[in-house]
Parts: sequence; structure tokens; C-alpha cells
Amino acid sequence: MRFFKMNGLGNDYIFIDEKQFSGEAPELNIPFLCDRHKGVGSDGVVLFREIGKNTLSMKIFNIDGTEAEMCGNALRCLIRHVGAIGKGITVHTKAGVKTGLFNGITVSINLGKPVSYDTELRNIVINGKIYCGKRVNVGNPHFVIEKPYDEELARSISECTAFFPSRTNVEFVTKTYDGYNARVYERGCGETLACGTGAAAVLIASGKAETNVHLAGGTLVCKIEKEDIIQIGSAEYNFEGEINV
Repeated sequence: MRFFKMNGLGNDYIFIDEKQFSGEAPELNIPFLCDRHKGVGSDGVVLFREIGKNTLSMKIFNIDGTEAEMCGNALRCLIRHVGAIGKGITVHTKAGVKTGLFNGITVSINLGKPVSYDTELRNIVINGKIYCGKRVNVGNPHFVIEKPYDEELARSISECTAFFPSRTNVEFVTKTYDGYNARVYERGCGETLACGTGAAAVLIASGKAETNVHLAGGTLVCKIEKEDIIQIGSAEYNFEGEINV
């Protein structure tokens, strides 16, 4: 099976044309493909298919084989791969239709309006302790909490199905002079170097019209234009190849 691998700020994905699966259940092979010792190694797998001129569909799978609604980094990578410089691309995702454009250096994407978000802090009880954060859904769920990263807490919040029935991604943020530092725990993956939708959630939780979100793998510029979330960042190739599954 042919594939190519790309990353957005170090958040890496294996991209495979969906037609290669020929009716098989692709999620069964996801953990193997993502394994960094036995497979290709990645934070997830994206299946894509051309459905029209400059129009594609994409399905995003986490390391554990569960399907995610959206991924900003994977979206930027796919748009760079298929789009000519300056040519708008439309991508159908589980979270709706998204658009983007590669300008030759960076990729800008329109994530649309947030599905929902809390303007007030919400309490969540983990192991008898109360933690405050903001719930934001930008096509997939996030919980933004203003405190230093804590791996054990991140996992516990992410897996708290009483509060998040479909689990959640968790952003730990601290303020900087020009925006926010953020470390992200992604459901089904663990901590990743970057998360595009997580950065978008940080923007919404901040209440600002524009901010820089500094992630472990680099910076994403996030802003609101006509109520839509616009995000600008890099997308880079790793390699391509063929693997038997």
C-alpha cells in the first residue's frame, strides 16, 4: 500500500488514498501503521479521496484506531499536498466542510464557526479535586485549562466520560506576551507536538479576536474573521513509501 507522511509542527500523519482499502475496515490496521517501532510511525492516519475538482474527503484516525472528527494539522498537510499555490481547496470532514489555501510558504485554513463553547469556567472533579476550565467544540471536543501541563491529570480529564461522553482533547495553557503557550493531550494519542483544533480552542477560550498559540512543535496564528476561525501554519513532507498490511 502506497502512502506519504507529512507533519504540521511535528504532529505527523500517514496519508493513504482511501481507494486502496477496497472495502476493508481500515481502522483495524491503524495501530500497526502508527507504531513507531514496527510500522511507519505517526500520531494518526488520514484516508483521503478525490470527490470533485479541487474537492476531497478525509477521515482521520487516532493511534488507537478511533475516528476523530477533525484535525487542523492534517487538514493543512492535505491541502498543501493537493493544492496548487494560491488555489483554494475544499475538504469534507466528519466535522463539516473546511477550506484552505497554500501560498507557497504556509497554509491557511478556515475551520468555520465553533460548534459550541462555554464563556464561563466549568468545574470538573478528578480524584476528588476540582479543576476549572472551558469546554470548546470546534468540530471536535476540547477542555482548555490554565495551568502547567500534567500528564496524569490530562489523561484523567480526557477519559472522564461522565463529563465528556466521547472523551476530549485537553489544552494546558499559560499566557505569554504575545499569546499563549499550550501543551496538548489528544484523546486516543496522548501528548502531541501540536494540535490545530486545540490551538483554535485556545483562541476561542481566550475571548480574543487574534492570538499566537505556541505549541511544542511551533506557532500557529489563530484569528476570527466574520465569526469563522482562521488558522495559519506550516505543513511539511516527511517521506513517502510502500508498506504491506
